[in-house]
Amino acid sequence: MIINEKPEPLCALHLSDKKVDHRINNADPITDGLNDNNKSDEDDGTDMLLGVDIGTTSISAQLIRMTDGTPVHTYNITHGAEIKLSNYPDAFAADAGLLVRQALDLIKSLTGTYTRIKAIGLTGQMHGIVCVSRDCEILSPLYTWQNEFGLRRKNGMTYLDLIYALCGEHSSTGYGLVTYFCLRDMGLLPERTASIMTVMDLAVMRLCGIDKALSHATNAASLGFFDPDGRSYEQNVLKRLDIETSLLPEVTCDYRVAGYYNGIPVAVAVGDNQAGIFGSLSCDSQALLNIGTSGQISSVMTANKGTGDIRPYFGERYIITGATLCGGRAYSLLADFFADVIRLGGTEMSKTALYNIMNELADTPPDNELQVSTKFFGTRTETTLRGKIENLGADNFTAAHFVRGILRGIVTELYEMYCDFPSDVRGGINELVVSGNAVRFNPAMARIISEVFGMNPRIPAQTEEAAYGAALYAAISAGLFDETHTRTMIKYI
Repeated sequence: MIINEKPEPLCALHLSDKKVDHRINNADPITDGLNDNNKSDEDDGTDMLLGVDIGTTSISAQLIRMTDGTPVHTYNITHGAEIKLSNYPDAFAADAGLLVRQALDLIKSLTGTYTRIKAIGLTGQMHGIVCVSRDCEILSPLYTWQNEFGLRRKNGMTYLDLIYALCGEHSSTGYGLVTYFCLRDMGLLPERTASIMTVMDLAVMRLCGIDKALSHATNAASLGFFDPDGRSYEQNVLKRLDIETSLLPEVTCDYRVAGYYNGIPVAVAVGDNQAGIFGSLSCDSQALLNIGTSGQISSVMTANKGTGDIRPYFGERYIITGATLCGGRAYSLLADFFADVIRLGGTEMSKTALYNIMNELADTPPDNELQVSTKFFGTRTETTLRGKIENLGADNFTAAHFVRGILRGIVTELYEMYCDFPSDVRGGINELVVSGNAVRFNPAMARIISEVFGMNPRIPAQTEEAAYGAALYAAISAGLFDETHTRTMIKYI
């Protein structure tokens, strides 16, 4: 079968007229980052691994030296793939074709430059779906984890309520099977849809030229209605929702090679939550706090404790995760507010400059701190909740107090989720590892985490932890070494 390489239609919805320049500072995002130091690593005969993360706002890649796990080079490209769908402001969609092309172009460029890459791993944003035809043509945008169709109302109830009434199972808006159910009922499902999948599963298909999607349990579970013990979809639920199993890719829970690109083994794609854990934790007695666009607190378990958000992990293990809808996104909202105020005064300021000022304001703890809830988009279980500010008085109505209050609010929401973990799980955790740029570039955030959790955070030496974890997973899948060895490669600053 020949994989379709034509520009993909974005389905019958009308896109907004906004034009997006997908170039990065009008430069070549692939070749500009390669310098002589990186070339010397390759010329010395260094065997390397490549991990790629297709994220919500960017595509990241890491080249890793196989001998000791040291990152050789890191890329982070703002993909600009977000699109607005006319009349559907709650769609939260991205150009799936553009995402896949940018990820594959990056892989092709790097494998062409570094000829000793021994395995490739992909990961990316979980929960979202792309509709694909029988001949692998992309029929829809990527509807991301932020999609809010599940909150739309029909006959006096939300789609989430309707789904619960039909199958007796709770889910969350943004989960792939909820989005699929809504698309179908709203008449937005492309006619020739033969399968739905995550964007990273689609990227692996395109990269390897295979015509049958394979989904790791870490990705499959993110679509919802998945049994983490049986490592399979809940067939009785799908039947009640009239969702054909044939729509979904085959599921594997193994370390597995999906195919090959120019002779290089390409592992089946894995979920970014689990990949980030795999690339950050050197032992199971650590918990991982990740603050990106959203936020997650996660811990590895050897058995399903049967409470909370339990997700499949690698091997026979599980993770328990608390996930917020507004992690670093809350800080971004505050920056947007400050930018709006500055604009009213006739001045423009870049977001980077604003972040630098905000970080400085947060660096000194103020007296009489604000108590801020950053649930600006609700929670996965209580979608109508909103943020709030308490303890606001004349003495703390300042920019510094708002900055500090937002940061503490982000951390506090995650800590509350951590406190809901089973007591024996929390009792086995003796160290907190923290990942995400919100911590790396903001010392105040690290101090607040230490105060709230009562543990000094450790920060991985390697950046782009999800891409790093995907590369390690690929190495095991390709039989290059085992998991015990990969843990020795993870280091902290």
